[in-house]
Amino acid sequence: MSPASADGEYAALALEKMGAVLGPARARELYTQLCERHRLTLKTADDLYRFGAALAQLGGFEGAVGALLTVRAVMNGASPHTVGA
Repeated sequence: MSPASADGEYAALALEKMGAVLGPARARELYTQLCERHRLTLKTADDLYRFGAALAQLGGFEGAVGALLTVRAVMNGASPHTVGA
């Protein structure tokens, strides 16, 4: 089962945006690494926010995609003030 089908729409969104910028192989690799390292499953907007924030810390193109994902997460109901609290 792919990460997108395992986790749902937020995982699919993350992989789509990452893949468009970084390529599909790098996107899957980073997705797996970050989910394992931060114990994330992208099932909620708050999860997507945490994932995007972790990706943003990498800087460069990865960081740009991470910032985009945090914005999308907020647009979908994540609250940066309660995420990680």
